[in-house]
Formats: sequence, C-alpha cells, structure tokens
Amino acid sequence: MQCKPVFLTRLNREVTIMSKHTTKPFEAPSSAIPAAALAGLELQRANTLISAGNSLLFCSVFMLLATIFIAYIIPEKVTLQIQILSHIGMLIFATGLKFGYILRLTGQHRIRKIHMHTEATANQRKKKTNTACATHNAPAEPTYNKQYLRRKFYAIPATHRHR
Repeated sequence: MQCKPVFLTRLNREVTIMSKHTTKPFEAPSSAIPAAALAGLELQRANTLISAGNSLLFCSVFMLLATIFIAYIIPEKVTLQIQILSHIGMLIFATGLKFGYILRLTGQHRIRKIHMHTEATANQRKKKTNTACATHNAPAEPTYNKQYLRRKFYAIPATHRHR
C-alpha cells in the first residue's frame, strides 16, 4: 500500500510534505515558493498579529476594568462567589493585556524586518546598476571614506583631527 503525500503549509512559510502514516515532515526546496510571495505572506501574517494584539488589548482592558469595578467599587452588591471570580479575572485579564502587547510588538518587529530586507534588496539592486554604469563608462556614485565625510560634514578643524 503506497501513501499519497499531503501538502500542508505551516505558519513559518515552509511547505512540508507529510505522509498519512508518519509524523516526520520533509522540507521542500526553498525555490518552491517565490520570494515576492513569501514577503507578501509574511507581511499579511505580521498585520494579522498586530490586529490580534489590538483585539486582545482592547478586550483585556475592558474586562480588567469590569473586574476592578466589580471587585472594588461595588463589592457589597454582589455575592462572594462573584467577588472571588472578579479577583481571579483581574489576574487573567492582566495577563491577557501583556500577551496582547507582546503580539503587537512581534507584528511590528516582523514588519520592520520585512522593511529592512526590502531596503537591503533595493540597495543591492542600486549597487548593481551603479556597477553596470561603470562598465558602460558612465560615472557611478562616488564613495567616500568615514574620515573624509567627518571632515566635510562636521567641519573639524585640522588642529583637532586625530593623527
């Protein structure tokens, strides 16, 4: 009996092939998914993290305020069981508040990584075009060393320069 492979996508953008009778995944080659599609998926997941974090923050703050109101503002109007539940709820919803904030930070960090990667790719393309210009006898952008730039932009007098 031969098993047919089943394709599953995991959250970390890897396509895995799993047999029906095994639990060990085999990694597909990285060229299976185009790079532009991966960046779009990663950006979508980052936005999903941010929106989930926002929702969790909103719900946690609302419920935390409700439990504080029940536990400390009107404790004489509710039963002892509800007071106990509101005190336990304060712990749970405060933790939810922290998890929501972490989700937001994770989404923002992923968006920053995507942006940095996009900028690095654009800079590499720019360098390639500058190199191509140099091969066609067109002037490329000049490059300067750090000491020259320091002297030029900060106008450090010659007497204060390091030797």
